[in-house]
Amino acid sequence: MNKNNVFEYYNNQGWKEGSVKNMNLDEEINVNHNKSSQKYNSKTRKRVLRELNKLKGKKNKLLDVASGPLHIKEFLEYSKSFSERHCVDFSKLALKKAKHNLTKFGQKKSFFYNVNFLNSDFKDNFFDAAISLSTLYHVNIDEQKKFVNKLIDCVRPGGLVIITYSNPFSLESIFTLPKIILSQFKSLVRDILINLKIYKYKKNELYFKRHNIFFWNFFKKSAEVKIIADRTFTASFEKKIIPNNKIGKKIFKFLFFLENASFYKYLSTSYIVILKKKIYE
Repeated sequence: MNKNNVFEYYNNQGWKEGSVKNMNLDEEINVNHNKSSQKYNSKTRKRVLRELNKLKGKKNKLLDVASGPLHIKEFLEYSKSFSERHCVDFSKLALKKAKHNLTKFGQKKSFFYNVNFLNSDFKDNFFDAAISLSTLYHVNIDEQKKFVNKLIDCVRPGGLVIITYSNPFSLESIFTLPKIILSQFKSLVRDILINLKIYKYKKNELYFKRHNIFFWNFFKKSAEVKIIADRTFTASFEKKIIPNNKIGKKIFKFLFFLENASFYKYLSTSYIVILKKKIYE
């Protein structure tokens, strides 16, 4: 994992209060709080819960890697049918807030690990399900496969691993192609300068690298792979093109309808990967 960059961001800025009262910086940047999007936000977040509810067999332990502070109601609900929630995060501040929020929510057993997941020593087949949401693309791209395999190792046969990931070839990327080309060029130059130790990531500059959607074929030997659409656009793009009024609400309702189509995962800016660990006789 690109530990130093992620650690610096979330301990110094990400989970601390932003310019908007009662809102952390990460939420301020990455969540659309327009009234027109509120129902859509809730419905899209519940997609992860819907997949967790399909888990067959015992539901004792849920592993949440890069849990964050669990400051949003739907995030807390992911473990409501599990006896235990185990939260892993770089940020002590995030874990402190997560503990407070889970206790308030009524989660009776919660466990917290301030560790680098890739260097952790969780037992194989120990958890019934694992989630890692909006996290994997912050892991060094050369270690992302290892990260996913470790998640699969952690869950029992028949258990689920659920990951939200970003699509580099989405509908939004078509609309913003010139900007993306410029951004990719800047990123390439920056990576070269970083490797030459001429440049360092800034505190508010978070590592972000993505594979294409066919990356998930690597895991078909150990798990059944299903991919569904999550959100059509990023929050910042939504705020630019979708009005904050009744028309906007109808647009979000239509987008949610489209996102339920199987082909739409190739167009959405983010998607959900569901990995069901194979049971070997």
